Amino acid sequence: ESWNVETAWLRDRDALGRDVLGIDQAPTVVVLGPKNRLDYFEVGANPNIGADVALVLERLLVGQNVAEVTLSMYRDSKSHYDRALARAKLEGDGWIAASTMALPKAAPPKILQAKSLWRNTEIKEPGNMLLVPGKQQQLMVLDGWSSFSLLDLNGKTNGKVRFDLPKNEGVSMLRAASNGRDRALVAAASRGGRQAFLFDFAGKRLAAYPPEPGDLAISDILVHNIAKGDEPELLVSWQGDGGLHAAGLTGDHHWTNQAAANIISIAAAQAPEAVEDRPIVVATGSGTSFLIGQNGRTLRELRVGQVVHQLACWPGPARGFETILHRDDQLKEAGFANYLGIASSALGGFVVTGIQHDWNAIWTQPLPPGVFQHQVDFPQSVTIPRVGPTWIVPGPDGSLHFLSADGNFRDRMYLGSPIRGLAATSHREQAIVLVSTSEAVTAI
Repeated sequence: ESWNVETAWLRDRDALGRDVLGIDQAPTVVVLGPKNRLDYFEVGANPNIGADVALVLERLLVGQNVAEVTLSMYRDSKSHYDRALARAKLEGDGWIAASTMALPKAAPPKILQAKSLWRNTEIKEPGNMLLVPGKQQQLMVLDGWSSFSLLDLNGKTNGKVRFDLPKNEGVSMLRAASNGRDRALVAAASRGGRQAFLFDFAGKRLAAYPPEPGDLAISDILVHNIAKGDEPELLVSWQGDGGLHAAGLTGDHHWTNQAAANIISIAAAQAPEAVEDRPIVVATGSGTSFLIGQNGRTLRELRVGQVVHQLACWPGPARGFETILHRDDQLKEAGFANYLGIASSALGGFVVTGIQHDWNAIWTQPLPPGVFQHQVDFPQSVTIPRVGPTWIVPGPDGSLHFLSADGNFRDRMYLGSPIRGLAATSHREQAIVLVSTSEAVTAI
């Protein structure tokens, strides 16, 4: 009545939804097509449900068999999974390459001048990276799922450290952390893992969240102090309906926010709302983003004009401790993209889109098709002389895309190998891009 809408309501007194259709959660959307054929079935809240259902109805009205299209996609997906599972069993270790496509040959950028500064081949399984503080800046490079190596910016290995991890747990993401005073720490987890951890630089485990592994799977982590003067919190987003959790740096639970489902990424906001508080930007798999404030309060939904699946805030996750130690150096210029979003394209692929601090999308760039073979943290960023603030986005085909924050400069190069990790920094007045592949860690 308050919406002034006339609609027909039917109560399912015989529980056919529960017993015949297997509905066990609310809300669940069901569309029955011709001859009571089940054409659409979606469990859980979906902010885009109006557009999704409208599209299904349009296809049904022109005579399409929506159910058969969905089942065909399922059969193709299951067949691919069965083949991958059989191949994994033959290889014996449970891990396989996500793609067997031929990669383009190594090629330099067309506009930028790039040269190899050094190449380190001592790390057996290089992965994601994190720049760490100190009188001489170093690079922390994941080596497999349970240890890391430290490299100086001349490419010399300064030691290898093994993480104190519980049995059957590994890490693929590294995030800079600080106890709010003077101690630098490292937060780590893996996408799909069951716990997030806090370590010192000797690999000692200081805390875990949750204290014991549960049924939920992690999608992203971040260490952030939402309110000025407060102690930083460990933020953990979960796949499915786990929402966003905040915990203290001792692992104690602070709050949970479930405004969004299936959260893919977390980013710290630089929006005008962050003057008093420092909200968190939450991007979900369905394309809805929210600002989350102090104590887990939902401030508002963000609309950037595109279905954004993943958000990164300048300067990108692997710039690490520079962000904590020098917050005032973050990008603030008008007309520049403070955020980079991964969005769906009209052709079914993906694009990166530059987003300003007022949440307006100002430019887009298509990404190469394909699937990453490793859990690469992206995008990253650096200030390039004569170009300015620049986002760096890896492609699944071994490419690196350089996009100026104002959208006026674009270039790319090819490495000839799948990318496992990416970081960028400025050293001796030059921009340095650090890339890990299966063969080496390289500085360009």
